[in-house]
Amino acid sequence: MPCRCRAAVAAILLTCSVWAPSAARAADPPPTPRVLTAGLALGWQGQEDAFGRFLDPAIGLTGGYGGAMLGEVLLSTGVQTGDTAMRDAGYRALDIRVSQPLSGPFDRLAIAEAYLWADGHLNGDPSWMERRAVWARWLQGACTATRGGHCGRSGRRSRAYLGNLSLVEAVGNLTLLATGLESSAGKLSDRIRLREQVSWLLRETVPLHTGSGVRRAGAPAGSAGVLSDPSSSPLAYHALSVMLLGRAVALLGPSTPRAARAAWLRAARGLALLQAPDGDVTYLGRGQEQVWAYAVTALAGIDAAAAVGGHWHAMFLAMAGRALLALPARYLLPSGQLALVPRQRAGDATLNLGLDHYAGAVTYNGLAAWALLHASERPTSLPLSPAIPADHDGVTIDDAQTGLLAVTHGSLWYALHLRVTHPTDPRYGFGVLALMRNGVRLLPDRPLTAYSGSGGPSLCRHAVCHAPGAAAPRVLPGGVVDALGGWGGIPEATRFRWSPTASGVSLRFTLPAKAEVRFAVWAPEGAPVRRLPGGIQAGTVRYRASAPVRVAARGTAASASDARLTRYVLTVSAARRPRVLTWAVTSPAG
Repeated sequence: MPCRCRAAVAAILLTCSVWAPSAARAADPPPTPRVLTAGLALGWQGQEDAFGRFLDPAIGLTGGYGGAMLGEVLLSTGVQTGDTAMRDAGYRALDIRVSQPLSGPFDRLAIAEAYLWADGHLNGDPSWMERRAVWARWLQGACTATRGGHCGRSGRRSRAYLGNLSLVEAVGNLTLLATGLESSAGKLSDRIRLREQVSWLLRETVPLHTGSGVRRAGAPAGSAGVLSDPSSSPLAYHALSVMLLGRAVALLGPSTPRAARAAWLRAARGLALLQAPDGDVTYLGRGQEQVWAYAVTALAGIDAAAAVGGHWHAMFLAMAGRALLALPARYLLPSGQLALVPRQRAGDATLNLGLDHYAGAVTYNGLAAWALLHASERPTSLPLSPAIPADHDGVTIDDAQTGLLAVTHGSLWYALHLRVTHPTDPRYGFGVLALMRNGVRLLPDRPLTAYSGSGGPSLCRHAVCHAPGAAAPRVLPGGVVDALGGWGGIPEATRFRWSPTASGVSLRFTLPAKAEVRFAVWAPEGAPVRRLPGGIQAGTVRYRASAPVRVAARGTAASASDARLTRYVLTVSAARRPRVLTWAVTSPAG
């Protein structure tokens, strides 16, 4: 094994040992994408069997597009480091995907890129020449599969945005066109039509669905927005969309539609403004703390920085650097692989709990490694201790699309969600989704459950509970957020006011007469729980109301960071008259 690969693993392990996950230190530069990619390639090379399949630590041998993406990474890294065993491992991983007639857009993208790269770097190499024609035939037969598994017409013009897979398909199609291959069937049977389909998506659909409402309080809207999967707008998939748009722009170059380029940079600015102090861009919805989100954020930032100068150039590099710092600190395994979610790094193997059903270590290590491989292709120097918007006092608002506000006040940062956008998934719930002090997380991640999607305050009358919601937020001095809201199906309105405190956040609102209010909190396994006047303390976090509460434990669930969380429901009883309540979440220790 060439020493350069061993040196890569040693470098990332050293980075992990010296960088504290609480915050970036001025003396610690972010690890380079090249070093992280080499470590991942080496780590996964040892998990491949003789047929090119990879072993998922949790579920055993697995398929999925991660195998093709890992194959591309192994092939490229093996050639660049002179490691023929790694190169051959990459070939095997790609060969087995090519042997399967049907595939998804991620597979087609990875194989088209690998073909294009090999044609440019390995022309004349016997190992490449013996499989070149096989890969070419597979790509020439590429089509969009219908639900019945048959080839259908691809790229139908529509202004309806179908989510991130539309962009994956577009980037794959551009890469397929770049190979120069032609065919009498499939996508390549009409190259002009295929390019126009991609251009339509980027010129018409993407700008229409990329918002412009993300802004810092006090600044005008219009320069930043969100492009995520429709309806619920999970934040991780905004990061994925920004990255994919950047890839499309890089492939199109000067022929990129002007509207597409503007939408891409608008979305990239929105991502930078919403990034948490620890680099997280997954605190709303699915994809919670999955490793790929950090890697695609790094690539998104590096690509965007290459396209602009001045203030935003620095901000995009800072965004990329913060995401890269999180990878060794929270995800790096001794093998050089990356944990799927943070709790895997702590030794938890129950990865079937609390995660989106489609998530897998091979798939998302593949996506992460692929993004880092492309990030390493940019000759970028990341700054030491880069500052991101979340490091400075202020409020980022996106009340139009995601319903998010991200507030920094002194050492405190918190993320608010003003509405419930999934009926049974608390990750999309109302209220404080994340709370950090000096970059350290104070709250456990909300779990993936089948319970009510609201963490409270839910209003209950006649045994029927209603979820809260708010709109039209106002930002007041001192990091205070005030919004007009209420509960669906209840005529009484209220004003919700969140205020940072010395050790957390408090919420103040008026409870209507003859109604009780319920709050749901989650306590990690092993955290001591004790009763307090008006609430409970779970570990170092205190949850307290300004009125007496009833406390009941109501089941368990799991999140990306905790394999077992106990759900506690705290209920304030109804009163004859309206009254003002305060709900405080604090963590004095730490």
